[in-house]
Parts: sequence; C-alpha cells; structure tokens
Amino acid sequence: MKNIKFYLLALMIIFILNCKSDSKVVESISSGNNFPDEYQDNTYTNHFLNLTMFFDNDWSLKTDYIHFDSFEKEYADSFNTKDSELLFAGYNETLKSGVRATIDKSNLTGDVYFEKLKNAGSSLVSRFKPEYIKTEFIYLDNFMAYQTIMKVTLNNNNIYIFDSIFFTISTYNIRLDFWIEERNYEENSNYFYKTYNSILFMFDDENLINKKDQTDD
Repeated sequence: MKNIKFYLLALMIIFILNCKSDSKVVESISSGNNFPDEYQDNTYTNHFLNLTMFFDNDWSLKTDYIHFDSFEKEYADSFNTKDSELLFAGYNETLKSGVRATIDKSNLTGDVYFEKLKNAGSSLVSRFKPEYIKTEFIYLDNFMAYQTIMKVTLNNNNIYIFDSIFFTISTYNIRLDFWIEERNYEENSNYFYKTYNSILFMFDDENLINKKDQTDD
C-alpha cells in the first residue's frame, strides 16, 4: 500500500510543479490557513470562497494540515503558498475512493489552467502516460466547469481513474479531484457528478464565478 501511495503522490504532483503563483512557500504550513474552511455534518464550507459542498456519510474529510497524515502533508508541503493551498483531503472506505481540493491564485480559465498544469508536469506525464478520456466544459446545476477524466495505469493490478473539475472564483482557480480504481468507476461515477452539483455559492455576483469559463457561442 505504501508503494501505491508513493505513485499516487507522484501522479497528483504531475499537475502542480511550477504551477503556483510567484508567492514564497509558506514555511509553517500548520499556521498558514489562508483560506478558512471546515467540514461539519457532511458539508464542506469554505468561508473565504463563500462556497459549500455536500458529501454523504461515508466520507471522511480533513481540512486542517495538523490532521493530515504524512502522505497528505507531503503533498501539501509541495503545493502550499500564501496564494495556494491544499484545502482538504478525504477518503471513502465504501467506494475505495479519494478526494482532494486545491486553490491557486492564477486567474486563468479552467481549460487554460489545466493545460498549464499538464505542461508543467510533462516529464511525469511522459513517465506514466495518462490516457485523457474526457476534457471538456460541462454544465452543472449552479455553474460551468472544465472536467477532465484521466486513466492512469501504475501496473496491471493498479489502474486508476482521476475525475476532476476546474473552475474559477474571482482570481482563484479551484480544482476538485476524485480518484478511484478503474473497476469501480463506472458504477460510482454518478456519485462524483452528484457532489459536483452540490456545490453552492453564497454570493449574488455571478461574475465572480468562472471568469470566462465558457465556450464561445
């Protein structure tokens, strides 16, 4: 299991190398919660973004660095700056699925942000050769997002699907990733859409959401 976690860490780093703002890395991550949030009663709330998201009872989510395990801390240490942060990490024992969300002040549309991340991690992309099953804008209940579905084969016994959405609030790029073994993906993919559709914004100015995250007419 430890080796699989190492590879999953490498896969998640694929899209973060050199892709943060020019801010200096926060030296004391545990005291660097620049985007206050919480997870209570199956609801994730980010007070900085004025955003909520609903999960069911099977999910265990951690929003504070001090509660992350060593694997999650390693990822956070590689990503966090004063303008970017691993917001939460979680796992669903029933689905055998993981989730994480990040924020990054890059002020890009979802598709451009995704391409920037992919290009920055080109060496690891070449190593793992992910198969991009889907890369397109999708309409959700409350907003539009750029969705990517990626298949990664670590070995014949470990094939994973990463189902992700990218969207923008004001100047902040938000990324929400689910990962699950390929054999379990088809029967559970609707659950990921349900979670995406549960995202609500607690402000009235629609111009703050998805800055230019839309296709041309």
